[in-house]
Amino acid sequence: MYSSISSVTGTLTLNPGTYVITGTTGMTISGGKVNGTGVTIYLACPSYPTACAAGTSGAAFTDQSGGKTTLSAPTTGAFAGFSVIADRNNTAGVAVTGNGTSITGGGTIYTASGKLTAASGGKASFTRAVVDSVETNDSNSSQITVIPTTGTLSISVPATAGLGTAAPGGTLSAALGTVTVSDQRGLATSTWTATVSATNFTTGGATPAETITTSNASYWSGPATNTNGIVTATPGQSSASAAQALSSPRTAFTASGNGNNSTSWSPTVVITIPAAAVHGTYTGTVTHSVA
Repeated sequence: MYSSISSVTGTLTLNPGTYVITGTTGMTISGGKVNGTGVTIYLACPSYPTACAAGTSGAAFTDQSGGKTTLSAPTTGAFAGFSVIADRNNTAGVAVTGNGTSITGGGTIYTASGKLTAASGGKASFTRAVVDSVETNDSNSSQITVIPTTGTLSISVPATAGLGTAAPGGTLSAALGTVTVSDQRGLATSTWTATVSATNFTTGGATPAETITTSNASYWSGPATNTNGIVTATPGQSSASAAQALSSPRTAFTASGNGNNSTSWSPTVVITIPAAAVHGTYTGTVTHSVA
């Protein structure tokens, strides 16, 4: 915890961690350089750890006179992804002023009650911004840039699932466990389709009597069990009555949305055991993919 941090000349390198600043002088970079990897700057008030009172101007972050601040946010911990955080009632804000002056945040800036300002040629760049207001002024190409980080479209599935036991000619039904599609591409408009397929279930030497074919295996996704973000998710088979044989690939879920989002569901597989099937432990593979 610091009452203030300043850099006038030379380079100040911050070790990984959270730097809580409580004084109204705040963090001031005037011509110097500040570098830090895995760093979060927390702009508090003199009352810290008590939160700032509503409308209080606490610690500010000012980069001016050619100062250069280059940070990367931590990837783990309570403040993962955040480069600059201000107490939600702190109105002081973040300002970058003067030609050649820059703040490269490398993460999210959060100053819900404060202003993010670039003036007289100052430039600020973050991956995301949650601020009360944004202001650029003067005529020297001041810039504020928000460049969202982009991730991938992925799917996670249970490693194994036991479906239970049943006699030849019988039917067994069991949930596979949670399947989750995570769309971290950050697109303004995004769509994806999750597909499910399966192999035959076999035991022993996989002779005809030791094989349960995919035509005897059916699948239904059921409704979404959880969604995050802005997404409209549609099941391929909303109920048991809509179950489809896995003799060919089937659509498990489709979705459309924007920004980062995720959808989870808990599908059910139904196996009809042929009357001629021999006793044994049958194994097969159910594969989910997304594109």
